[in-house]
Amino acid sequence: ANVAHLTAILVLGLTLPTTLGQDSDTLQLPLAVRLGGSLGLTGADSAEAGAALKGIRLLSEKIGEPDVAKTFRFPVSLDVSRFEDDGSDPVKTLDILKGLAQDRKVDFFFGPSSTSRSSARAAAAAAQVAEDFGALALLPGPALRDVVAHGYRSAVFVGAPAEAYAAEALEMVHLLGAKSVGAIWEATAFYRDVCEGAMEHARRLGMQVVEGAQHSDRLFQQIRRGELPAA
Repeated sequence: ANVAHLTAILVLGLTLPTTLGQDSDTLQLPLAVRLGGSLGLTGADSAEAGAALKGIRLLSEKIGEPDVAKTFRFPVSLDVSRFEDDGSDPVKTLDILKGLAQDRKVDFFFGPSSTSRSSARAAAAAAQVAEDFGALALLPGPALRDVVAHGYRSAVFVGAPAEAYAAEALEMVHLLGAKSVGAIWEATAFYRDVCEGAMEHARRLGMQVVEGAQHSDRLFQQIRRGELPAA
């Protein structure tokens, strides 16, 4: 969590002058930054979105702490009051983001990540709206291959692309002596990208890939409910 906070703060420091269309020497100080966006606080993505909002609020508090504040060349505060609930609906996400952008209610968007079908579409929508309206979109966590590869100039990705998400874990178990790996995934683009990328990386490490297959959502739902052994 601390790494994520520091990364986000670093991105803020690097992008604020560009976001506001001003040179850092001519900014009005103290600088109040408006961070907003669309989060699935209800619906399928509610758990992840709720955790993200909690982290965002913590970030706004951290920026005001002396040890963090002294890393900026000028006083900065972060207004995080402009987040709206999209009900985990990508169509509503698009409407919310367009409204925020058209009315210039935010300086840049935050989120969402790409870990589910709905949030992946929402992340792409956020990047596209930022591109269309000359804003910036800060997209946290692992991102779908297609979203990263699109080449959005206004999107800043915090975290690895999905296909590189498991790379460090694989390298660690390889160093500990693991010789083979297997992967099964749910029928979503995000988990497919994670597992396919993991298998490719395992082969580069010289590991044997013994299994790689997509399974039904029902199987994973049963595992989560404890009805089948996780192995």
